[in-house]
Amino acid sequence: GISLTPLSAPFPILILILSVADGVHFLCRFNTERQDGSTVDEAIVAAGTHVGTACLLTSFTTALGFASLLSTRMEILQNFGIVVAIGVGSTYITVMTLLPCGLKLLTFNAGIQQRFHSPTIEGVVSWSSNPQHAKKIAASGFILTALMAFIATGVSIDYFVLRELPQNHPVTETGNRLDEEFGGMSSVEVNLKGPEGTFKTPETLKVLEQIEEACIELGIYQPISFAAVVKELNRHLGDGSFIPNSREYISQLLLLLEMGDNFDTENYVTFDYSQARLLGSFPDIGALNYYILEKELTEKIEKITQGTELTFHVTGASSVASLGFHSLLGELTIGLATALTVILLIIGIVYRSWKMAIISIVPNTFPLFFGLACYAFLGEPLNFASAMIFTIIIGIAVDDTIHVLSRYHEEKQRSINGHDAVRAAASESLHAILMTTIILVFGFFVLAFSDFPANQSFGLVGSGLVAAALIADLIFLPALLRAFEGESQESEHQ
Repeated sequence: GISLTPLSAPFPILILILSVADGVHFLCRFNTERQDGSTVDEAIVAAGTHVGTACLLTSFTTALGFASLLSTRMEILQNFGIVVAIGVGSTYITVMTLLPCGLKLLTFNAGIQQRFHSPTIEGVVSWSSNPQHAKKIAASGFILTALMAFIATGVSIDYFVLRELPQNHPVTETGNRLDEEFGGMSSVEVNLKGPEGTFKTPETLKVLEQIEEACIELGIYQPISFAAVVKELNRHLGDGSFIPNSREYISQLLLLLEMGDNFDTENYVTFDYSQARLLGSFPDIGALNYYILEKELTEKIEKITQGTELTFHVTGASSVASLGFHSLLGELTIGLATALTVILLIIGIVYRSWKMAIISIVPNTFPLFFGLACYAFLGEPLNFASAMIFTIIIGIAVDDTIHVLSRYHEEKQRSINGHDAVRAAASESLHAILMTTIILVFGFFVLAFSDFPANQSFGLVGSGLVAAALIADLIFLPALLRAFEGESQESEHQ
C-alpha cells in the first residue's frame, strides 16, 4: 500500500546491486574451494558454511542502514527505508537457497576458474599489513577519520524545491518565472486567533497592519490580511487607504462589504471575526533560510501582539517543509549513531572480540565522514537524497569489512602468524570485494542519468562513498588487523 515516489522509484535498482554482493562472495568462495580440490558438493557446503555467517551479518547491517531512516519523521524516507530493508533481507534467503541449487544443478558451469591476482593491489595490502608500517598506518587511519569527522560538523542540510525537479520541466520553468517576476512561488501564512468579533476592531486591525509591515521588512512579497481589505474598502467608500479609528464606522463598512459580492472575506477572516490569517509569498530561498526567516517573523509578531488577547502561529507548506528538513540532520545523526553502535556491538559479539569491533570503526566510518567533510569543505548543503545516502552507506561499507574479518577469523583459527593471516584474509577476499565494489559503483552511477536531481545526487554520492570504502578496506583494514591482532597471535603461535 506504499505509493512510489521519485525517491523510492529506483529501489529495484538498489536491491539488485545490493543483493548481488552476497552472491559474488558466495561464488568466489565456491571457486576457491574448487581450486583447492573440493568436489562441487563439498565446495557448496564450504562456501555456505564460511560465507553464510558473513552474508547474514552484511545483509543485516545493510538492512539496518536503510531501516535507520525510520528514525526520521518524513514518511517519504520511512517508506523508502522499510521497503529496501525488507528487500535486502529477502535477498539473503534467495542467495542461500537458490544459488546453491543452481550450482548443484548446472554442473556444466561449475568448472574450476583461474585464481584472481592483482599484483598492484596485493602489494598495497602487503605494505599496509607489514609490521614496520602497520601501527603508523592504523594510527593515521584513526587520526584522519577523526579529522574528517571534525570537518563534517560544518555540513548543513537544505532543500530547494526547484532544484529537486528537472530544470527543463514546465513546473520548474513556471516556478522560476514566479520567483523572478511575481514575488515568488513559495507562500507563508500567519494564523491569528482572538475573542469573537476581535478582528473588526480598529486596535486589532492595526495590529494586523503592523504584522504586514514586519513581513515586508523580512522580504515577504505583498503580505495581505483583513487589515488590507478594510483599508481598501475605506479607500473606495471613505476618506482614504487607512484603518478608521471608529468601531462603528468600521462596522458600517463591513456591513456594506457583506451586502456586496465584490470582496471575498473568507480567505482572510472567519464569519464571527474571531480568527484571521495573513498571506504572503517569497522566492524559493531554501528550507534553511526559510527556517531563519520564520524564526525572525515569529519574534517580531510576538512583540507586536504582546499585551493583546491574540494568539498566532506561522504555518503553510513552506513552514512544514522547513521544520522537517531542519530536524532531518538531527534525526539522521541519531539514526547513524544508533546503526553504527549496533553494528559494532554485533561484530564484537559474533567474533567474541572487542578488538574486532574497534578495528572495524575506521573502515566503516571513514567513507562516511570523508563524504560529509567534502560537502562541508565545498560549502554545499545536503539535500534529502544526498543526506539519506549517508545513512545507507554505513550498512554498505561494513559489508566488505565483515567479509575480511570473517576470513581473518578463519585463518586465525588455523594458527597462522599475524602477518600471513592478514594477507591471506585480504587476498582471498580481494576478488569478491573488487567485484562487488565495481558493481555497486556502476549500479549507483546509473542513477546519475536520472532526470531528477535528487536521484542524480543519490547516484553520484553513493558511487563516491563506495569507492572510498574500498580504499579504506585496502589500506586501513589490513594495518588495523596487524596492529591490534598480529602481535598477540604471533606470541601465541610461538
